[in-house]
Amino acid sequence: MCFTISMNVTAIKIAARFGVPVNGILHDGPGEVSGFSHPSLPVLNSGGLEMMHWGLIPHWVKSHDQAEQLRKKTLNARAETIYELPSFRDARPVIVPVNSFYEWHHNDDGTKTRFELLPANSDLFMLGGLWSEWIGPQSGKRFHSFTIITVPANPLMAEIHNSKQRMPLIIAESQLDSWLTSRDKDVIHRLMAPCSEFLMSAQKR
Repeated sequence: MCFTISMNVTAIKIAARFGVPVNGILHDGPGEVSGFSHPSLPVLNSGGLEMMHWGLIPHWVKSHDQAEQLRKKTLNARAETIYELPSFRDARPVIVPVNSFYEWHHNDDGTKTRFELLPANSDLFMLGGLWSEWIGPQSGKRFHSFTIITVPANPLMAEIHNSKQRMPLIIAESQLDSWLTSRDKDVIHRLMAPCSEFLMSAQKR
């Protein structure tokens, strides 16, 4: 799974790098952060760059209590079931740029070793996800949130994340437009594949 990331590049630099418009007020990446704190991160969707909260709240949620409970369970979405589960069925593609992410290796003696996964030939991973807009039932405030999609692990990640053997979906920069704009399920399914292990490096942390 993917619950901890590191984001150190400023949001303005991300917008400039991809030549996209900025929607709303941007904040810089928070450094290393856990999804369970539901941080606000700069993400790319088909409209440009904006801040969204990690932990997807579907549009059909009826109360704040339900929203708080559900977003704890939607930090990640399995690629195999995004078109089946109500939480993700109507969500739209998003890209979450991160400098790295973290996973745990379970050792034979019962201990765990934490690894940081970094891009081998770039400064950013482009994690594929889904986002949704929820309107607060009392306030009427629009709230944008996202989930990170996970796929079966490539050989490197299967060795490191040996308990679950999953990894976040990583989209090549050359495929960003296809991911963000396509409505063709066949195209999206082809993109939801593990990236090559040779595009990643790992360090014990």
